[in-house]
Formats: sequence, structure tokens, C-alpha cells
Amino acid sequence: MNENYLSNLKAAAERTSECGLLEELEEVMVEIISEEGPHEELGMHALGYMEFMLSEIGADASYLAINCFNVNANAYRHFWEKRVPVLLTVGDLLVDGKPRFGTTPDSIASEVKAPDLTKVFSAHSWFTLPGGVVVDATLRSALSTQAARRRPRANLSSLLTLGNTPGKGRRASSQNGKCQVRDLDRGSHLVEWIPMMVGIGVVNAVSFPEAL
Repeated sequence: MNENYLSNLKAAAERTSECGLLEELEEVMVEIISEEGPHEELGMHALGYMEFMLSEIGADASYLAINCFNVNANAYRHFWEKRVPVLLTVGDLLVDGKPRFGTTPDSIASEVKAPDLTKVFSAHSWFTLPGGVVVDATLRSALSTQAARRRPRANLSSLLTLGNTPGKGRRASSQNGKCQVRDLDRGSHLVEWIPMMVGIGVVNAVSFPEAL
């Protein structure tokens, strides 16, 4: 289990609760995710559903690169209805040791408490599964050049990332809470997901017009 990631996730849940945005079921999900070990079978189920959903709307890499909040909010409704233990997670990424968006716990909490719809708020979203396993549908597209995004893909599964797994996840080899992720240009990046808030209430509270 990725203890550092799970510690950040619990802090993110507490921060969300303080803002009055954490649903009762999401509180239960935090406990399940924190106490159970990594569940790769569940991760593959989540990937499979997201691949199906994205194929239904005709999504490609260019769409995924700029629509992570829309993609994840829609998938979350399915997981919520099925009581699948996943958490919609919002925060920042460390890519090759550097913050991608410059998001902080204070900045994201301030934004959800008093949204400024005239301001672009940069952040990233993904799903957290038991044991801190991550399902990220948009990471590889967001890390890639526009030219690479436009290239035809054999299937959507090649765009999805299963990270923070004990060994080698889908498109991400994990070790010590960091994942080696290949972009669509065949470049390799060391990625770490940093949870700062959780739940659908966070996404609903804030406009993310240009977030990746």
C-alpha cells in the first residue's frame, strides 16, 4: 500500500469535510480505500468501464487532454450507483519532480468556498481505489504534444493509466509511490499524484473550464 498517498488522501477528505462538501457515502469510501489492500481486479473493472464510456462519446486523446473533470464526473455517477469503492480525487501532479499546476491545499479550499467563475483554476482529477491505486483516464493525453494526440489510436485502452499498483500497472510502472508513465510521444515521466480534496461536491462547486 502507498502509505504516503493514503495519508494525503485522508487529509484531503478532512479538508473536503471542513468545506461541507463530503457526502456520507464518500466518508465510507475513504475508510474502505484506506484499510483495504491494492485491488488490481477492481482497477481493471474501472478501466474497462471508462474505456466503454469514452468509446460511447467518441473521445480521443485531444478530448481527454482538456476534459478530465467532465470525464471523471460522468464516470463517477456510474461508480456511485454501483457502490464501487472509488473516490473522485482532485489535486496536483508532480511530473519529473515539478508541480504541474501549482495547486495547493489552501488554494483549492479557498476556490471551492468562494468560486470565481471569471478565473481559470488549474487542477487535475482522477480516481482513487482501495490501497491507493489510481485510475487516470487523461494523464497520458495531457502529458503529450498536440501532434501526438492527433495520431490515430488502435483503442482507447492505450490512453488510460492504472498507477500506484504493487508492480507494473497499465502504462505505469510503480515504485515508492511514484510511477513511470509514458506519454504518447514515447517520452517517459516520473509522476506522483497529490490528493488535495475528494468527491463530486468539489467538482460541482467550482468551474474548471481549462483544467487538465
